[in-house]
This record gives sequence, structure tokens and C-alpha cells, in this order.
Amino acid sequence: MQAFPKYLEVSNKLVLNKCRYNWALKELRKAITLHMLQYDYTDSDADPHPTENNYFNIDEFYKSIGIVNNSDLTLSLYEKVSKELEEIGWNCKLSFGQTAMFIYSTENKPSSCWDDEF
Repeated sequence: MQAFPKYLEVSNKLVLNKCRYNWALKELRKAITLHMLQYDYTDSDADPHPTENNYFNIDEFYKSIGIVNNSDLTLSLYEKVSKELEEIGWNCKLSFGQTAMFIYSTENKPSSCWDDEF
């Protein structure tokens, strides 16, 4: 980064929360993309694919970008990306106390994806 973005001008201080949301959404999309690209989907026709047992640690992601104790923001971000993924054919589910995001390609959720309710 060679200069600060224009949206950081003092005149925009009242809309920085929206800027933060947009930045966090961009970073979440990027992190999920990298998570999904690390797996080789050519090695099996299993339903669901074995690599889909590997969840995206959404809790660690939020901590890494400084979002803590803000359930409204984290829920909004999750709902947005899960909807976008579902629109392109993926299924999403939170598990492990809503800290793990499973992204899978079939109606059958991965075996390590548990419902949080007991």
C-alpha cells in the first residue's frame, strides 16, 4: 500500500463501520477461497468429498482481523458469504459452537460436522 485509502478521510468517520464491513467481507471471501483451493477434488467421488470434512475456522478468521465480541457483524458476514456460496452450488453449515464453517458440495453434510444442539 503506497498511500492510505481515500475512505479514511476525516469526513468519512461516520461511515467507517460500513467500510469495515466491506473490508471484512472482502477478506473473508479471500480466506474462504484460499481454504477451498487447497484441496484436490479429483481424488474421490465420495459423497460428501473427504476433504469437505476440513472446516474453515471462521472464529480464528474473525480474531485475525480484529473482530471480537461483535456477534451482529460476524453473523451478518457469515450469512452473506454462505448465501453467495449457496448461489454457486455449495452448502454451508456452522458447527463446533459456531466456530467452524463447513463448505460442502452435496446435500449430505460432512461426518465431522455436528449439530450444535444436544
